[in-house]
Amino acid sequence: MQTRNLNGNLIKRGQHILKGAGMPVMILLLFCHFTGIGQAHFFSTRYATIRVSGNGYITSIKDKAINKEYGAAGDSSALLSLYKDNVYILPVSASFDPAHQLMILAYSNGSVARVRIQSKRSYLRMELLSLSPRNGVDNIVWGP
Repeated sequence: MQTRNLNGNLIKRGQHILKGAGMPVMILLLFCHFTGIGQAHFFSTRYATIRVSGNGYITSIKDKAINKEYGAAGDSSALLSLYKDNVYILPVSASFDPAHQLMILAYSNGSVARVRIQSKRSYLRMELLSLSPRNGVDNIVWGP
């Protein structure tokens, strides 16, 4: 899988290039700084705890009963990737509002996804509420 930035340059794993994204991304980054974005978010069910990093990646899936980690060491996967023209667009930041059960994921193409995450007794329910602007995104991909 290859990921490219807005200029079409190949992005290495863990690298996010915002060059050329313009003023909306700068405003978003300032907003992120003042709202605590960058912190890890934890979601629990009766059986497992899932950790989502401050940049929107699932970094841990841990069984509560036996304390077993199911995520590969040092590996992570985007909670929600965007797909456009055979290229995956990965999140660059994530914030979570527990009062509204709402995660906001920002992407290098300027898109912002609003995802409701509800912890149920035995599962997590995730719902994409909106993606705007779409910027030509024709598909989404959930999780690992």
